[in-house]
Amino acid sequence: EKQIDFKASIVAVAEPEEDLTNAIESANVKNPLVLKFSAEGKLPKNATVKYYVGDNFDEGTTLTLFFYNEEGNGLDRIESDLIVDENGYVEFSPPHFSQYVLAEMDSESGGAGSNTLLYVGVGIIVAIIAFIAVVALRRP
Repeated sequence: EKQIDFKASIVAVAEPEEDLTNAIESANVKNPLVLKFSAEGKLPKNATVKYYVGDNFDEGTTLTLFFYNEEGNGLDRIESDLIVDENGYVEFSPPHFSQYVLAEMDSESGGAGSNTLLYVGVGIIVAIIAFIAVVALRRP
């Protein structure tokens, strides 16, 4: 496997455009860092980017990489469980040059969403059982 060092400018975007800001807010993430490549096009297969995030995240922080899908106005998860190393770097493998978001998953809201769905499911099952009981009791 041949290794090539390629230097592409990656800029942290301080104030993302409104659609991207809305996509980030609806994704239930915290501490988002928007990255924009200066180049365009596809990256070679298995390309790895090493980017310094030590000013934004502590060593050992677990991050998720999202691709900003402009057509769908949403964030598509690309990689999870990216760990900030002892020097403040994180490594990830984006499929192409574009805008990406590195962020921590908001476990509080994720957990709340999961529990809400569970409660709705249990409520539906209880309603179905009650309906079946009423129908069974009314039969002669």
